Amino acid sequence: MNTQTANCKSKSQVTFQDVVDDFFNLASTVDKSARTQFYDKSIKANVIEHRDKVTISAALPGIKKSDVNIELKEQTLTVAVKHNEVNQDAETPLNYKWREFDYATSRRTFKLSKAIDTTSINAEMSNGVLTISLDKKPAFVPTTIEIK
Repeated sequence: MNTQTANCKSKSQVTFQDVVDDFFNLASTVDKSARTQFYDKSIKANVIEHRDKVTISAALPGIKKSDVNIELKEQTLTVAVKHNEVNQDAETPLNYKWREFDYATSRRTFKLSKAIDTTSINAEMSNGVLTISLDKKPAFVPTTIEIK
């Protein structure tokens, strides 16, 4: 059933199934680039500056530690995720009518300040959150000067 058919029926004749069918027919006719407005695949992150370090927390729900790659090149830190979805029945491809999430490849880069000590970067993953700790160089850590 399409929208034109639904418009020809009286309100009492339109069923819930008609509405669902119309929704999914519309979804299948929307081109892929237009559908991307409904979801964003980029890695979401929080960056917190502490007195002596900077912490980056990246949300990676459902991602295993082995699927995450962290790379540092010059002053750019890149977090990349490559996750291959496993089709339970490889002979029958999945026929999504609407898809708002997947575990495709994503990447996020962070330009690091010169204040970051790139030799002391630590990362850990717990409960779908990747936490990267970046120490500041001693010269950039504020010091308190006592007044005499």
